[in-house]
Amino acid sequence: MAATQLDGTLRDRIESAVNQAKTAAAGKSVGVHGADTIQQLLNAGLLDEIYVDIAAVLLGSGVRLFDRLAGTPSVLGNPTVIQGVGVTHLRYPVRKA
Repeated sequence: MAATQLDGTLRDRIESAVNQAKTAAAGKSVGVHGADTIQQLLNAGLLDEIYVDIAAVLLGSGVRLFDRLAGTPSVLGNPTVIQGVGVTHLRYPVRKA
Protein backbone atom coordinates (compact mmCIF):
# COMPACT_ATOMS: atom_id res chain seq x y z
CA MET A 1 0.00 0.00 0.00
CA ALA A 2 1.38 3.41 -0.91
CA ALA A 3 1.77 6.19 1.65
CA THR A 4 -1.12 8.63 1.79
CA GLN A 5 -1.57 12.01 3.40
CA LEU A 6 -3.96 11.95 6.34
CA ASP A 7 -7.27 13.66 5.65
CA GLY A 8 -8.41 16.26 8.20
CA THR A 9 -10.99 14.02 9.89
CA LEU A 10 -8.58 11.12 10.43
CA ARG A 11 -5.87 13.48 11.65
CA ASP A 12 -8.35 15.06 14.10
CA ARG A 13 -9.31 11.62 15.45
CA ILE A 14 -5.69 10.55 15.85
CA GLU A 15 -4.81 13.84 17.55
CA SER A 16 -7.84 13.47 19.87
CA ALA A 17 -6.76 9.93 20.84
CA VAL A 18 -3.21 11.12 21.58
CA ASN A 19 -4.52 14.00 23.71
CA GLN A 20 -6.79 11.63 25.65
CA ALA A 21 -3.88 9.26 26.27
CA LYS A 22 -1.67 12.13 27.48
CA THR A 23 -4.41 13.34 29.82
CA ALA A 24 -4.91 9.82 31.21
CA ALA A 25 -1.14 9.43 31.68
CA ALA A 26 -1.06 12.56 33.89
CA GLY A 27 2.39 13.72 32.82
CA LYS A 28 3.92 10.28 32.31
CA SER A 29 5.09 8.96 28.96
CA VAL A 30 2.57 7.45 26.54
CA GLY A 31 3.76 4.47 24.52
CA VAL A 32 2.28 3.03 21.36
CA HIS A 33 3.02 -0.26 19.63
CA GLY A 34 2.53 -1.70 16.20
CA ALA A 35 3.73 -0.58 12.81
CA ASP A 36 0.31 0.66 11.62
CA THR A 37 -0.18 2.86 14.69
CA ILE A 38 3.38 4.21 14.56
CA GLN A 39 3.02 5.03 10.84
CA GLN A 40 -0.22 6.94 11.46
CA LEU A 41 1.33 8.93 14.30
CA LEU A 42 4.48 9.69 12.28
CA ASN A 43 2.35 10.81 9.34
CA ALA A 44 0.38 13.08 11.70
CA GLY A 45 3.56 14.49 13.25
CA LEU A 46 2.57 13.27 16.72
CA LEU A 47 5.56 11.16 17.80
CA ASP A 48 8.40 12.55 19.91
CA GLU A 49 10.58 9.43 20.01
CA ILE A 50 10.86 6.03 18.36
CA TYR A 51 12.24 3.03 20.22
CA VAL A 52 13.59 0.21 18.05
CA ASP A 53 14.85 -3.08 19.45
CA ILE A 54 17.15 -5.13 17.25
CA ALA A 55 17.33 -8.84 18.06
CA ALA A 56 18.48 -11.93 16.21
CA VAL A 57 14.97 -13.21 15.49
CA LEU A 58 13.69 -13.81 11.97
CA LEU A 59 9.94 -13.27 11.86
CA GLY A 60 9.43 -13.80 8.15
CA SER A 61 6.41 -11.54 7.68
CA GLY A 62 4.50 -8.63 9.10
CA VAL A 63 4.02 -4.92 8.53
CA ARG A 64 7.23 -3.00 7.93
CA LEU A 65 7.70 -0.22 10.45
CA PHE A 66 8.77 2.49 8.01
CA ASP A 67 6.95 1.28 4.90
CA ARG A 68 3.98 3.68 4.51
CA LEU A 69 5.14 7.14 5.46
CA ALA A 70 3.47 10.09 3.76
CA GLY A 71 4.78 13.47 2.69
CA THR A 72 8.27 14.64 3.41
CA PRO A 73 10.65 12.25 5.13
CA SER A 74 10.57 12.11 8.91
CA VAL A 75 13.87 13.21 10.36
CA LEU A 76 15.27 11.14 13.20
CA GLY A 77 17.98 12.52 15.48
CA ASN A 78 21.03 10.65 16.71
CA PRO A 79 20.00 7.55 18.63
CA THR A 80 20.69 6.63 22.22
CA VAL A 81 22.11 3.10 22.04
CA ILE A 82 21.75 0.60 24.87
CA GLN A 83 23.47 -2.77 24.46
CA GLY A 84 21.76 -5.80 25.93
CA VAL A 85 22.30 -9.54 25.82
CA GLY A 86 21.12 -10.60 22.35
CA VAL A 87 19.43 -7.24 21.73
CA THR A 88 20.35 -3.63 20.98
CA HIS A 89 17.89 -0.92 22.01
CA LEU A 90 17.82 2.28 19.93
CA ARG A 91 15.95 5.41 20.96
CA TYR A 92 15.59 8.03 18.23
CA PRO A 93 14.21 11.53 18.82
CA VAL A 94 11.80 12.54 16.05
CA ARG A 95 12.63 16.00 14.76
CA LYS A 96 9.94 18.24 13.35
CA ALA A 97 10.39 18.88 9.62
